Amino acid sequence: MEKTKKLESVEAIKLFSDSLLKVQKRNIKAMWLLNPKEIKFSKELIIGVLFNDLSLGNKHAINLLIKKIQKEILNKYNFSFVVRQYYLSDYFEKIMGGDINLFNELKTSLGIYDPSRFFIPLRELMLKGKILGSNESINKLVKDISGRLKRIDSIKLKILSLLYKSVVDAGQAGLVALGYPMPVPRKVAIELKNRVVKKGLLSAHYLDYCNLIISTYKDYEHGNLSSLSASRLESLIKKSGRFVEAIVSLIEDIEMNKEKNEQRIQ
Repeated sequence: MEKTKKLESVEAIKLFSDSLLKVQKRNIKAMWLLNPKEIKFSKELIIGVLFNDLSLGNKHAINLLIKKIQKEILNKYNFSFVVRQYYLSDYFEKIMGGDINLFNELKTSLGIYDPSRFFIPLRELMLKGKILGSNESINKLVKDISGRLKRIDSIKLKILSLLYKSVVDAGQAGLVALGYPMPVPRKVAIELKNRVVKKGLLSAHYLDYCNLIISTYKDYEHGNLSSLSASRLESLIKKSGRFVEAIVSLIEDIEMNKEKNEQRIQ
């Protein structure tokens, strides 16, 4: 029974399209079935016809032609069509205006006549989210934004890694310049505290900067930090810069003192 209905539906669709194209082929851009899932069950299908209104003649005559074809199909197959007429200029305006009903039609429709490949590519573009205003485009935009945010977070964490390395390298350099063995990264802060800060060679707040950057990086390394706010990252950049500048200044003072001592000896 379902096969019979489907066959009758297909034959009725073919009769409709052939009859309409026979008279209006040069003015028809595309035709599509708006409710293809009903083809097995329904005795009423909805067909969309897109006319090129730039070349179209008398619309009243077209309406009469469509009614004539509908009557012929009803008599032959006991089958009715709802025909929705679209005009090219209005259709594009609806697309550009984000007409939700039109987008929903595009999503569910099945092309039955599309010689210039107008309908099918348009439908594919919409499904790929490339037509602004459609749900697909909004979903694509959300995914794109999410992807960009993830990339931004990744960049921020790479910057944090560089800040950590610069602070550790600077701390090691300062200790070596003072004649101490180079500590492993995890002991840089404690060595600076015991050998530099306690001797008054470096202000304690610089050590706080060092500890903050190292602890923040360790949070990231251990999976306790997945993202950084821009303001927090900016603060860390400034503090790491000040710490490095303080260590560079310390090393310069050490070198100057060495030169003075050498000159005295000479």
